[in-house]
Amino acid sequence: MARVQVQDLPGAPGLQPTVRSGGQYGVAVQQAGRNKLMDLADALSTVNPMLKDFTAIRVAERDYQRELGERAFDENPDEAMKKLEAGRSKAKAGIRSAVNKGIIDEYSNPDFQAGIMAARGKVGAKEFRKALLTDPEALRADDPIAYVREKTSEFYQGIDSNYVRLSVEPILKKTADEYVNYVIGRQQDEAIAQGKIDWLSSIQDEAKAWTSNKFDLNDASFKEWIDDGAGSFKGSHKYAFDNMFKPLIRDMVERGNTAGALKKLQELKNWKISDSGAKFANSELLDDLNTLERTVLQEGENFTNLAIQAYNRQRDEALSPFEAEFQARLNDDVPITDFFFKDWASRAREELTTAGVKVNDVEKFIASQREEANKSYNRESEDNVVTDADTLGSILSMLNLGIDQKKVIEQARDDGELTTADYKSLRNSNRTETDFEKNVMSRPSVRAYSDIIENRFSNVTVKGGIPIPGTDNAMNIIKELMGASPMDFIIPAVDLQTLGSSAERVYKNALREERIKIIQSNPDISRPDLDALIDDRTEQIFTTVNQKIEDDTRGKLQTGTYNLGFKETDVDNALSGKKTSGSNKIGKALENLGIDPTEAKDFLKRYKNNHF
Repeated sequence: MARVQVQDLPGAPGLQPTVRSGGQYGVAVQQAGRNKLMDLADALSTVNPMLKDFTAIRVAERDYQRELGERAFDENPDEAMKKLEAGRSKAKAGIRSAVNKGIIDEYSNPDFQAGIMAARGKVGAKEFRKALLTDPEALRADDPIAYVREKTSEFYQGIDSNYVRLSVEPILKKTADEYVNYVIGRQQDEAIAQGKIDWLSSIQDEAKAWTSNKFDLNDASFKEWIDDGAGSFKGSHKYAFDNMFKPLIRDMVERGNTAGALKKLQELKNWKISDSGAKFANSELLDDLNTLERTVLQEGENFTNLAIQAYNRQRDEALSPFEAEFQARLNDDVPITDFFFKDWASRAREELTTAGVKVNDVEKFIASQREEANKSYNRESEDNVVTDADTLGSILSMLNLGIDQKKVIEQARDDGELTTADYKSLRNSNRTETDFEKNVMSRPSVRAYSDIIENRFSNVTVKGGIPIPGTDNAMNIIKELMGASPMDFIIPAVDLQTLGSSAERVYKNALREERIKIIQSNPDISRPDLDALIDDRTEQIFTTVNQKIEDDTRGKLQTGTYNLGFKETDVDNALSGKKTSGSNKIGKALENLGIDPTEAKDFLKRYKNNHF
């Protein structure tokens, strides 16, 4: 590239030595030649001090005007802002033109700086709103107006600029109104909800007594309650049914009293609450009563069987110490005197009745023990009784496998095939060897899988068959089958327990069947070998029944009888086709449960009738 010559530049200055006073030498710069640029530089050197003076004056003027502005704002904020806004449009246009030309940068742009401060203040105000509306302490404030005033004042104290304060004022005012309205509304809702609960509580004892036939719906107490002003709200009869009568009737069913539950439902249908003949059950409530009636009929047999099993366990546990006391005397050859029998029978009647054993069962038990005592005396008088070896061997073989032989032992003794000593020994062995719960279900390998099943049907953690208080089991089988997250739905414990009882029976029955198959295929198997085989096969048994448990549970959930934790508003939205987070979750849950989309609405209608 050719070199470029710059014209009119001075030559390099020359250097020459100079002698200073005192004989000191220095270097003097010889002045270069003059040109136009050097003349301009000389002229500007005289102007520069003037520019400095002008800048100082401008700074002082700016500070003075800022003080005037602050004072005007303090004296009359509205008027100051009005004048400011009037001049800002023109000023902003000029400033923006200068910014676009690069004359003013962001750090020197007053409009930009004011905007930054205002924006920062608005961000802080929005964060304040979010914190206020999510703080549990704030939402529980007794006096929300005083609370929000205090918090707003604290927020303002952190702002130095009056301009920023005015910028965030609309946000804070809207936040305060929103907060106060929400808290007061919540307080009012809670007061109304508590009032409804109190209304039910005022008749709860009488309603419970009604389910036991100790009270009548036509009693004056129910008349006074139904006419109470606290019950004069829309849907009060349905509210009372859903939250008091329905749970009481379901409790009757779960305790096995299906017939009683159906009788009480009919009484509710017929209940007249006024002299004009108006009934407690209007058309809507009558549909709910009919739905519950169908549910009772469907679930009644299952709950009745559960109740019978529970009662039998309770009865046997209560009878056990009295039977043991009586049999101990027989086994030890201690006479059953009239004095002992009367005392023993008196204690048995009192304690067994208190424990909930039915009177008929108590008397049957006492009579059976009297009969046993008579048989024992008769047996003692028998001469030349010799134990039959085959009978004894057969009974011992069955006992070794944990198979109940009580009836066989009794029959063998009555047939003269067992001596008194062998009879007593076999009875004791039968009690200890035939306890399926103790000998099979309590084995560590079996118990571990029982815990897995029970945990899947529980809202709390279960360990060793015992629910652990205070624990939280966020997931359960219903949520799993619906493909829900831990926090999506709240499943009532009663529904989980009902389904869980069925699942436990499936698992226990499978173990029984497997045990019987092993015994049938190998009659000579020893007890340790039998237990070892059960331990080895438990995992496979669980894997097999686990799928059956899931299939059975899914099928029961598809009926709409069980509570899936759906909210009524979400169900209504799903029925109307409105897309919300809640209705979308319901749609996904039904799909995962295997409910065909064409049948989803029918399912939700059944579900709504059953639970709302």
